Amino acid sequence: MAKECKSEPSCVLCQGGGTKPPLHHEYELSTRQEAPARYKMTRILQLYLNHCMAAQSLLMQSVKKMKIDVAILCDQHRDLRSPHTWISDADSQVAIWVRGGVPVQRRASGQSRFYTWAQIAGIYFFSVYAPLDFPLINFVGPQGGSVIDLTFASDTLSERVKSWRVSGAYTGSDHRAIVFEVLPAGKPTLQPCSGEPSQVERPHDGQRLLRRDDVRR
Repeated sequence: MAKECKSEPSCVLCQGGGTKPPLHHEYELSTRQEAPARYKMTRILQLYLNHCMAAQSLLMQSVKKMKIDVAILCDQHRDLRSPHTWISDADSQVAIWVRGGVPVQRRASGQSRFYTWAQIAGIYFFSVYAPLDFPLINFVGPQGGSVIDLTFASDTLSERVKSWRVSGAYTGSDHRAIVFEVLPAGKPTLQPCSGEPSQVERPHDGQRLLRRDDVRR
């Protein structure tokens, strides 16, 4: 019978019409679409660019290769313009670069100095720059002093941080990049960090993830 049938194949569940797709078709469609942003892991890169054009040019390539969603930056060479989602301070000393269509719920007006912030995928991110004459300098080398790179997270958010590490990738800056992921809320978390050890074990790196209560601001 099937061999002699000349009609186009059809699904018995689809017969009967209606504007809404049957449940089995809805499932097929949902499996082909990307997961909603609220269910995705957010991949973060943190880097001090040292006002270097070469470092920022290399960053443009690195974020794409590493599939970075949010870049938290300090001392950028220049601000990026539309269509980039680039949130900076009044003096272009810090920036948060949001990529890949990650939703931004709220953002700074750009009138503050030395810090900026944005609410991204339900998480508040801050990028803060301490000038070299600020009394936080605690690294001194042959070429002068430098402010160390720190990552702060609230106790609640730190439980969702995965694989915080100092990257060994070349940055073009005199600082190395920090890379980590933030898992979506409601997912089992607190997986052991991988990659290179943090400042606790390598004090000469000057980079560390701090887990503590919400930072006072």
